[in-house]
Amino acid sequence: MLSLKKFKNQKGAMFGLDARVALAIFGGLSVIAGAAVFSSISETRVTSLITEFDNVSKGYINYVFDTGVDTLTFDDMLADPGNPVVGWSGPYLTVASDNQTTYGTYSYDEGPDSAGADPTSNACATICYVWLELTGVPTSIAISVDNAIDGDDTPITGTPTAGNFRFVDTAGTSVTRFKLSRCQTATCA
Repeated sequence: MLSLKKFKNQKGAMFGLDARVALAIFGGLSVIAGAAVFSSISETRVTSLITEFDNVSKGYINYVFDTGVDTLTFDDMLADPGNPVVGWSGPYLTVASDNQTTYGTYSYDEGPDSAGADPTSNACATICYVWLELTGVPTSIAISVDNAIDGDDTPITGTPTAGNFRFVDTAGTSVTRFKLSRCQTATCA
């Protein structure tokens, strides 16, 4: 009985239990908040990339509208191409170079809009399009961008070779292609 009286007189036993319960609750909430922040960061990266594709697309269309010619040279958007292009009133892009700030490198390529095929792997037969290519995009981001642009309802498998946005997965990073514009002639060069 002496030991039971000893426990009754001790103070602070409930405080220790309360602190442990509070720590468990805060720990659970921090896990939930961390997952929400990670999801938000991923969504921000996707939105940022789509906005950048849209801005480059608008710059390309303005270049073609001003000059009346297509180009596959990214630098033509940034500075006067040296050989006078009638109507050039750029720069048409707000970036300093073809290096994208987060991923890889931008370039233009031409190719048909053939469903089920990489657009730049086939030669243009009659109708040709200019595609904006960006290298080094993580495949998870490329899948989300494909879902947002083309509305794929199966973003896990996706349909990376159909629609206005295409990508080719190469070991976790992707080469992405975004359709900018139909060429003025059979070839864009």
